[in-house]
Amino acid sequence: MTSHRLIGLAAFAVALTTGAAASADGPAPLKLLPPLAKGVDSLPRLIGKPGDHAVARINLALARKDAEIPCRTSRKDRTSYARGVVVTMRGPRYLSVLTSENWFCGGPYPTDGEHTALVYDLATGARADWKRLLPPKLVQKLIDYNDVGEGLVVSAALTARYIPSSTDDAQCRSAIAHWSGGLGFMLWPDARADGIAIQPKNLPHVVAACGPEVVIGARELRKLGVAPSLLDAIDEAHRRGWYDKRASK
Repeated sequence: MTSHRLIGLAAFAVALTTGAAASADGPAPLKLLPPLAKGVDSLPRLIGKPGDHAVARINLALARKDAEIPCRTSRKDRTSYARGVVVTMRGPRYLSVLTSENWFCGGPYPTDGEHTALVYDLATGARADWKRLLPPKLVQKLIDYNDVGEGLVVSAALTARYIPSSTDDAQCRSAIAHWSGGLGFMLWPDARADGIAIQPKNLPHVVAACGPEVVIGARELRKLGVAPSLLDAIDEAHRRGWYDKRASK
């Protein structure tokens, strides 16, 4: 899967006020780290006061993600792995970081890639609990995707909303609609678009490119019963520009 909306975090004007502390109610101050290698962006880190357990918890999770390299390639292997990072929301209440990774590992499908959404509650440092933030009618179940606790949302309602908007390609639409495994959606706040982005992440390699992200706007999400606390935060981040303004589709 190729990246279609991510740029390097180095282009992002990140808040670097070292005296500031992360707040659940305001913009999250972030520290930009050097790239891990050429073409491999580092994830940012939150700036917080000593003893801020939520900040420490989030930064530990971000550091663990930085340590992951697909198919055990070296960080110095500049031809086999690339990663772009974009902050899609940096408060209030939530931090959302989206990565786009591409790698070459050999085998039947040597070139591969994926997006990963990292969404955290700034008050607790925990991953976003979509089962709590979404109404029951939008969550049939959550399925574990990997060992960092990423839960994919299985939802007939989101699938019905997603498929007509995902692509104009009839073959692609048919392939994702009839895949026997069902769609497991990755979700993340998209403050730039003032909504929540959804993207299936459990599609097989041969049809993965048929599953781009689709943004559902905050107004529609309110009608669907999504938690007002989340939507109010996204609206505020959109209004105040608390996201990477240079990210584009």
